[in-house]
Amino acid sequence: MKRGICFLLLSFTICKLAAQEYTWHEGALVLQTQQVLVGAIAVEAAHDIILFRSSDHIHVYPAHRIQSFQFFDVKDNINRKYVSLRESEAWGRHRLYEVVLNGTIDILRRQKHNVSPVLSDADDFLYYIYMEDNLLSLKTFRSKVYPALLKEGGVSLSMFVMEKSLSPQEPSHAIEIIRYYNGLVQSDAIVATR
Repeated sequence: MKRGICFLLLSFTICKLAAQEYTWHEGALVLQTQQVLVGAIAVEAAHDIILFRSSDHIHVYPAHRIQSFQFFDVKDNINRKYVSLRESEAWGRHRLYEVVLNGTIDILRRQKHNVSPVLSDADDFLYYIYMEDNLLSLKTFRSKVYPALLKEGGVSLSMFVMEKSLSPQEPSHAIEIIRYYNGLVQSDAIVATR
């Protein structure tokens, strides 16, 4: 009985996926096993899966089997990279996140459900901070992250925030502060304790 129900659900999901039109991008997929696959990738963000096409075969990879993948988005003229992260240690499921900013502190995002076909960076995505293997909402930047960055970034970071009139409460400003902090760490202006 259980097998029959599972088979019906799987068949329904595959049929539903096959009926949709996808935008395919040439890219590379890294599985959790460290195997690297090169071919065409279509992202199904709402279900945390990707479709991978090579040699006329299409494979479905759920987020828990994926480590990362990347492709060049011709339409938007940008390289896109995604990572798969587990939501929490206990009972957490894996989800796909797009990497917006990569460094000592990463900025990641997930597409909201039920959005229009034309996506707005500000309105149609949820943004996250990934640091020390913890995933935090960007909304918590001012209270949970900013004080430590000010302490570690010292005068250089404080002057940057002041000169640019940045507010740690504004999401776009928080991203600029993190970008500058990552640059300080990369240039060895400060030694990250993370």
